[in-house]
Amino acid sequence: MMATRKPRIQPRLTKTQALRQARSATVVREYEQKEEAARQPPPPPAAVAGPSRKRPPRAPAEPKKVEFARPAMTKAMLARIKHAEKFKQELERKQEEAAPRKPRRTPAPIGGDPR
Repeated sequence: MMATRKPRIQPRLTKTQALRQARSATVVREYEQKEEAARQPPPPPAAVAGPSRKRPPRAPAEPKKVEFARPAMTKAMLARIKHAEKFKQELERKQEEAAPRKPRRTPAPIGGDPR
């Protein structure tokens, strides 16, 4: 086989000539490899790939149901609702207190000193 033998680079070649010779030798070697691969029958795909490890697609998850039979869940939910109501009431109370406030001093007249 000629593909295994290294191409001989002759002495006293210029760099360009040496590169051309190396390139042509590479092209010939690649061509021979392609020809050899075309002659061999391709291996069966099952033997190469092996057993498939792909998982079957999952069904979409069902939405979670709230079970009121569990008292811990309902207690926690009731506590959250109660806290939210208290928070809303506190917020409303603060807004009502802030609304009727009067200015501490009378503002200066626009035209200047009223004396």
